[in-house]
Amino acid sequence: MNLSARREGASVLGRDNKWDTFSGISAGWVLSKEEFLIDNDAIQYLKLRGGYGITGNQESLSPYQSLATMGPYFGGSHNVFFGEPGSGSWIQPYGPTINPNPHLQWETKKELNIGLDFALFEYGWLNGSIDYYHRKIENLVGNYTAQVPSQIMPDIFANAGSMENEGFELALNAQLVNNDKFRWD
Repeated sequence: MNLSARREGASVLGRDNKWDTFSGISAGWVLSKEEFLIDNDAIQYLKLRGGYGITGNQESLSPYQSLATMGPYFGGSHNVFFGEPGSGSWIQPYGPTINPNPHLQWETKKELNIGLDFALFEYGWLNGSIDYYHRKIENLVGNYTAQVPSQIMPDIFANAGSMENEGFELALNAQLVNNDKFRWD
């Protein structure tokens, strides 16, 4: 059995969400070492395993999505003239470059995995694994249309999505030839 926990921090997240703790647990049982299977010639190795864990992700965010930043207003396409005609100058105005979101938080993935590893027949010439997995990702970060007039820019990064998937995976390997001079898997 394995237990894990880690404390992670990310400066790209909102002020109150920069730190979080993520954990996991996994265990395995080698059934082929048990008395009821030890003399079975068809099963060389059989292991049941399972695990559950929660991880965090902040990779989809650029460094300043949670902070108010200033830059050339609207990408530099709106210059303003100051002064008297003939003696004034064009000035590049500066303003907000994004709608900051101080509430950005970790995307979290919760994953369950249950699997069976096996080696069958003489010398374990057929081996592989069967896995069932279930993943749920919450607080997915995306670029969404902002509510105007409460926001200045037309879009904002926010935690608003989720995704769930599950399935089975099968991996097989066969040692078709295995002798002193040649091995073919």
